[in-house]
Amino acid sequence: MQFLWFFNLEKAYDTTRKNGILKDLHNFVLKGHLLNFIQNFLSNRHFNVRLGSTISDNFDQDMGVPQVHILSVTLFSLKIKSLATVLKNDTPGSL
Repeated sequence: MQFLWFFNLEKAYDTTRKNGILKDLHNFVLKGHLLNFIQNFLSNRHFNVRLGSTISDNFDQDMGVPQVHILSVTLFSLKIKSLATVLKNDTPGSL
């Protein structure tokens, strides 16, 4: 029996695990200053919500990549590509 797989990419940037990205980069033999730069880029991120003129307190962003930076596109692409490696070669699918 063959299975066809699909990924629901709704809120994908918001739910991408930062530790998974860093692990994948380390597995690609990325080390040193560049890995430290990316780790710093992903850490200590906060956000707040504005409703009309009211602004909420700051919240820590535990998961996800920033959506307004070109580096986020690259990091997300690397992470999503690594998901395909866990499937068997004879499993049809598409990203």
